[in-house]
Amino acid sequence: MRRATALWLIMLSVVFGLASAQISTTEYQSDDEQVLWELEKAYFAHLADLEFEELEDFWHPAFIGCPSHSPEPVGLDSAQHSLEELTAKLKRMSISLRPQAITMHGDVSVVHYFIDVEQEDLDGQVTEYSQRVTHTWVKSDGKWRVLGGMSAR
Repeated sequence: MRRATALWLIMLSVVFGLASAQISTTEYQSDDEQVLWELEKAYFAHLADLEFEELEDFWHPAFIGCPSHSPEPVGLDSAQHSLEELTAKLKRMSISLRPQAITMHGDVSVVHYFIDVEQEDLDGQVTEYSQRVTHTWVKSDGKWRVLGGMSAR
């Protein structure tokens, strides 16, 4: 019995060790991981500058996401429309990223981070908040695009 328990603990250690080896923080990154972090920064820079046409190139045509402001998942058209609605009454917005983790599996990647947002509406009211974001990226025709996303406050 002791031998079986010891073997079980060793197997668990190996499994968890291998699983954690596939997840990296910003300290140790492959070329693709660095590219994805740069794409995330560019994505939110365009959003902060209210450049919606620039954002279209980041999304995969089959995109589906569950944004914090929506009670249910949305497709690409709804996601674009809701971003425009949410920012229509803003004078300015700044967004900074705090990368947390990234995992790669071939041409698919899942990226986790926090964003810190400061926005000023047309009346001069300033709001600050942070939220958690996850993007699932897929490489299609040699280009990384967001296939899925989720955010939560």
